[in-house]
Amino acid sequence: MSIDDLGESIIEQLVNSELVKDYSDLYALDSESLLKLDRMGQKSVNNILQNIANSKSPQLSNFIYALGIKQVGRRTADDLAKQFTSFNNLRDASFEQLKEVYGIGIITAKSIYDYFQDLDNLNILAKLNNYNVVPSQKSQLDNVDNGIIINELLRELKFVFTGTLSSYTRDEAAKIVESMGAKNTSTVTKQTSYVVAGDNPGSKVDKANKLGVKVLNEEEFLQLISIQE
Repeated sequence: MSIDDLGESIIEQLVNSELVKDYSDLYALDSESLLKLDRMGQKSVNNILQNIANSKSPQLSNFIYALGIKQVGRRTADDLAKQFTSFNNLRDASFEQLKEVYGIGIITAKSIYDYFQDLDNLNILAKLNNYNVVPSQKSQLDNVDNGIIINELLRELKFVFTGTLSSYTRDEAAKIVESMGAKNTSTVTKQTSYVVAGDNPGSKVDKANKLGVKVLNEEEFLQLISIQE
């Protein structure tokens, strides 16, 4: 769960002032409390509160990854989301069910199982639920490139992002495709699968056209990863 405008300095102030003791407390923040922070104006406060509200429906795999469960990286989080399809199913899974997930060994299965047996973790999850933070069960990818890949992750595809995107920063867009099994690179080559071009993209689009690499605008990119407003 990535929340724009919440940088390290702001988080540090929130923690030091005891406004935030765990990440669920972010959803209890209000304008009055944020305005007490250093160098914080009303416009910044409004942006932060809006971004917090926008983060209440994270994709399931991103939500699992954001929990910080030991041994669970982005690929494992994706595999868990595919296997259990809803957060409640994952939370209630037995150790045996977790071991059956492809690519998950005994150590990782035990780490996941233990996480959901911990009362502190369950209390945080309950607070998130009370704040209406509900992971989306929508598939991350319904179709890719005219149906060549259906209901699969973007495994092994290579993306280059250039220009300014309106829905995400380039770093956020890169994290999304990486969470789906793709790779983010900075250089356009013949091996590049897609160049995603925002506003003022620069020379990378020209190079992609010369090499015959497909260029996507932002709308096409959002359709590709099945994340649409």
